Amino acid sequence: MAQQPESPRLSLPKNQAMIQNHRIQREVDNIRWYFQSLTTITPTLNDIVNYLNIFSDADNRLERLVLKIYPWANARAINAENQIADSQTQLATLQNDYDLLYQAYRVHKLNYYLLKATCIEKNKRISELLQEKFLLRLLNRQFQIQAQQNS
Repeated sequence: MAQQPESPRLSLPKNQAMIQNHRIQREVDNIRWYFQSLTTITPTLNDIVNYLNIFSDADNRLERLVLKIYPWANARAINAENQIADSQTQLATLQNDYDLLYQAYRVHKLNYYLLKATCIEKNKRISELLQEKFLLRLLNRQFQIQAQQNS
């Protein structure tokens, strides 16, 4: 289980790394100072061996530091990749949901206009039928009046 970056456990290797980097830098600076100093006398064999040992020790410390930090950094990288993958999945889901909602909206709008058109057509047809009925009654009434007048 990956720990959160705020965890004290994760900050400890970071602090140790800074301390070890500082020590290594100090030793490298001492070596540079020794070789750049004007009063430097030709180093003896023991001095050279000592400085080679210091370099070797610094190399070993750096390697140990990398081995300590690598799992933590690798876990953080994997966690970041997983978060990106989750975000992409969520984005795809949201896009799909949006597309479905938009399709539903378009269908609803189409149904509304179809219903409106159907209602308009029905109202026109009802008006035509009422006019026809009125006309037929009017004609029927006129025939009745003529029939009464003729009789």
